[in-house]
Amino acid sequence: MNQSTLAVPAPRALTTLDTGYLRVTLPNNIQAVVPMSAVQEVLALPIHRITAIPNMPVPVLGLMNRRSQILWLVDLANLLGVGCLELNRQTQPVVVFKQGNTLVGFAVTEVEGMISLNPDTFQVPTHTPPSLLPYLQGCTVQNGDIILVLNPEAILQAPVLQI
Repeated sequence: MNQSTLAVPAPRALTTLDTGYLRVTLPNNIQAVVPMSAVQEVLALPIHRITAIPNMPVPVLGLMNRRSQILWLVDLANLLGVGCLELNRQTQPVVVFKQGNTLVGFAVTEVEGMISLNPDTFQVPTHTPPSLLPYLQGCTVQNGDIILVLNPEAILQAPVLQI
């Protein structure tokens, strides 16, 4: 077969505007995304591997061991003021955020997967609880769903995590 007769589809043009995001679900079916650049890893943490620490702020679920490294585990929805996780399953989905040398595990209801979004489409959120606003880069609509775009740097700097 002659190579000049092969039909090869043109590659999709990648723009600097498209960015990869990890899509997660929080309690009350709240959809959110986190820039992949801030995600170290996603894991299913067995519930019995969470070590509760007394007298911690409510969003802090305790400590977790990740490859011989101890990390804080935080209920992301509770930190954002949009609900509270029910820890009633065998394993808990956890997204580990990274910023410099700081790693923190955030428990979520479900991890949906990666999506590509154009930050130019982000809008200023309306009808959002005031406690949530400092932690948002904006929101976007996809397939009729409102998706919160989280700011991982702001989340990692949350006053409750400065322990």
